[in-house]
Amino acid sequence: MKILHKYTTFSFISLLKIYIFMYFIKKEIIHFHCTGVKVRPIHYLGYYIYILRMFISYIGMSHSFLTNKFVYIMIYYIFSIIFFMSTTILLPFVKAKIYFVFFYGIQLVEYVFVYSNLKDFCSRAIFQKNSKIGTDLKIKKALNVSIKIIRLDL
Repeated sequence: MKILHKYTTFSFISLLKIYIFMYFIKKEIIHFHCTGVKVRPIHYLGYYIYILRMFISYIGMSHSFLTNKFVYIMIYYIFSIIFFMSTTILLPFVKAKIYFVFFYGIQLVEYVFVYSNLKDFCSRAIFQKNSKIGTDLKIKKALNVSIKIIRLDL
C-alpha cells in the first residue's frame, strides 16, 4: 500500500507538471498574440513535442511500475534527462518566466522524488529479473561454496 501511495504522488506531480507546462504555452501564445509578434508554426510544434516527451516519460514510469519491467525505467530516465537539459537551455529565452520557473521547480521536485524512491519503484522489477536469471546472492554463495568443495576433492 505504501508503494501505491508513492506511485499516486508521482502521478500527481507528473500530471501537474504537464498541466503547468500547458498553461505556460497558453500564456506564451497570448503574449505573442497581444504584442503582435508573428511566430512560425514550428515554434508551437516544439511545445507539443515537449508535452509528448513528458507524457511518454510518465507512461514509461507507469508501465514500469505496473508490469515490473526495469527497461521502462530507463526510458523514463532517457526522456526525462533530455527534457531537463532542453528546458534548462530554454530558460533564458522564455517570455512568461514566472510560469516557466514554476514548471521548472515542479520538474525538479519530480526528479528528486523519483530518485529518492527509486528503490521502491524498482525493487519488484529487480527481484523478478534476478529470479529469472538466477542471480540471487544466496544461490551464488552456495554455488561458490560447492565449487570450492568440488575443487578440494580433486
